[in-house]
Amino acid sequence: MKSLSTPIITLLLAFVAGLVLTYVFNRVYIRFDNVARGSIVMPPDGRGDVSSFRASDGVNLSFEHLDFPSTGAASKAFQDVLGRSSMIIERKPVYDRERNSCSWRKSAGNVSS
Repeated sequence: MKSLSTPIITLLLAFVAGLVLTYVFNRVYIRFDNVARGSIVMPPDGRGDVSSFRASDGVNLSFEHLDFPSTGAASKAFQDVLGRSSMIIERKPVYDRERNSCSWRKSAGNVSS
C-alpha cells in the first residue's frame, strides 16, 4: 500500500502545480483574440476600420479608426456628429397618459406592477 501512495501523491501534486501555473500564466500573459473586423465610412470622405478583440480574461476591447483627406472634412464630420447630439438634448417634455408633464425618473418610480 505504501508503494502505491507515493506515485498517487506525486501525481496529485503535479496536477495541482500545473493548474496553478496555468492560471498564473494566463493572468500575467493576457492574449487577445480578434473576434470581429470591419470597415466604416463617415461622410464626407471619412474611411476607416473597426476591430473587436476578446482578452483571455474575458474583457472585450473595441478599436475604431477614421482617416479624412483634409482637416476641413474632419471638422465638418465632427460638427455633423455634434449637430445630431444637440437634437437629442433639445427634446420636448415627456407626457404621461393624462398629458401631465413628467420626467423619466418620476414616471419610472410610479410604474405599477
